[in-house]
Amino acid sequence: MRLVAALLGVLGVFAHEGHESHNHSHHEHEHEHDERCGTYTDMTEYVESGRIAEDLATKVCANPKLQHIRVCWTPEERVKRPVVIPVWYHVIHSGTTGRLTAAQVQAQFAQTNRDFAGLENRNIPGWVQMDITFRLAGTTYTDNPTWFRDLRTHETAVKQLLARDNRYNFNQYFGGLLNGLLGFCNFPNSFAETSFRHGCVNLWTSIPGGSSTNYNQGKTTTHETGHGIGLFHTFQGGCNGGDQVEDTCNQASSTSGCPTFRDSCNRGCPDPINNYMDYSFDRCMTQFTPGQNRRANTQLFTFRPSLYLTEEEKKAVEQEMPHAWDEAEAFAHESEARYVARRLAMGYEE
Repeated sequence: MRLVAALLGVLGVFAHEGHESHNHSHHEHEHEHDERCGTYTDMTEYVESGRIAEDLATKVCANPKLQHIRVCWTPEERVKRPVVIPVWYHVIHSGTTGRLTAAQVQAQFAQTNRDFAGLENRNIPGWVQMDITFRLAGTTYTDNPTWFRDLRTHETAVKQLLARDNRYNFNQYFGGLLNGLLGFCNFPNSFAETSFRHGCVNLWTSIPGGSSTNYNQGKTTTHETGHGIGLFHTFQGGCNGGDQVEDTCNQASSTSGCPTFRDSCNRGCPDPINNYMDYSFDRCMTQFTPGQNRRANTQLFTFRPSLYLTEEEKKAVEQEMPHAWDEAEAFAHESEARYVARRLAMGYEE
């Protein structure tokens, strides 16, 4: 009922603002940078989710009885015992087109784990070994030419049918996308923890060895997974914006191609052109940063605790702080209502 009430309120706002087009040609205005990634970004929402997460982590870690909770560990402790997240790969295809083989699925899965482990290029300063890794829980295949043509249009139907319990799994979807999109993925705070809407959508030709020129080494899935664990684009907001991560320099715009150096804001702070959350060619994407790793931990802890914590850790927090996740849950419900309202206003079916 909370989602329905919030949705009605948000729909009223969208109607008042005149967002009533049902022409799918307008869909790409839904995101700020429409050339590669279709993730919708709301800076106010993103900043607030960061505040909520930092506040909760600070309160939990200030409690002497909760020092064993993962989010309170040092980075050195966490990397020794990374959280292992089960991931499901959902392959939507049209006959033989887009029907990834088991070997292709394994290659993409291995590439994502390699990227998270910081193994692509350790000669470039700033890399980190993320303390998050993935376990391939299973693969599903769905032969549906309509869905395959554009997973963005059919996102709701696809996820409603295929998502494996998002409380305990990370879902990845592969198929076709239009308008040059390589993928999109929402943030941990975007939906209620139990929502089927979590999960990343990836263009099937972006996998290792795929046919997407310059974007066929599997880094699209790494990039989208970055959103799924709470990371913004490094170029978010330009020179006066920022991705709320302390060790990624501001960028005037996204990176194109594979430059050796770029300081687009002319501040003596080089653009993070090798970061997975920029738009460089796949061969130039080689790293996450310690700051991004820290944000990912607090975001998952706050908005997807069942995915991030053991049952024992979650129960310990709830015992000491019975209302620990109340603010985060309310915020996620409101975010989900806004997301649904946006899709309806843009003419998508829900």
